[in-house]
Parts: sequence; structure tokens; C-alpha cells
Amino acid sequence: MEPHGSLLLLPEESVRYSSELVSFSVINEEEVRTDYGKGEFFLTNKRVVFRNTKGCWELPHNEVALHAVSRDPHNFGAPCLYVVPTEEESQMLYTPEDPTTLDEIYQVFSKCAEETPQEPFQET
Repeated sequence: MEPHGSLLLLPEESVRYSSELVSFSVINEEEVRTDYGKGEFFLTNKRVVFRNTKGCWELPHNEVALHAVSRDPHNFGAPCLYVVPTEEESQMLYTPEDPTTLDEIYQVFSKCAEETPQEPFQET
């Protein structure tokens, strides 16, 4: 692993976007929202990472079922990047302090997702 700032990178991993001004929230299957505050946000060619003093959350791009931009503040309180993992019944919200950066974040996320091989779909 190689360091980027204080983020350890996996082999053949590179940071494509980073910000220290992003808030992170998780909405669980019961629709209960937990806010984890502001922290560091990284998009690499392999995963999305958020970390602060409360912990570190990371999700490989090939485990993302959906990502989108929500601009309606009535949905989640502020414009954000909305992410749904494939294996969990939860929703992740990444809210940049500057909402004008959402388009760039979305474009970088989309490009990284395109470059990441997807696991074959298997019905359960």
C-alpha cells in the first residue's frame, strides 16, 4: 500500500478526487438516518472512502448498485451524492460543503465505476 496524505492506497490504486469538506450520513433499512459529521472524502479508481474521528467507511465501486445526485433539499436536507450499496439495504449520503462540486464528484465517481470490473450477477 502507498500513502496518499494519510490514506493508504491499494496496489494499482490512485486517488481521483478528494475533499476535507464532506459530510457523511447513512440511512438504514428502517429509514433511520445516522449523521457522522464532516470528514475526508476520497474517490479512488477502486473505492469510495469517507473517514473522520468517528470511523472510516469504504465501499468498492463494484459493490455500488446506484449512485446519483440529489439536488432537492427536501429529500435529504441538502444537495448530496446518493449511493446505494449492492449487498446492503441502506443508503449513503455524501454532502459536500460546496454543492457546486457535486457535478464534478458525480462525473469522477461515474468514470471510476466504468473502469471497475463488475462482479457477475447471481440470483439468490
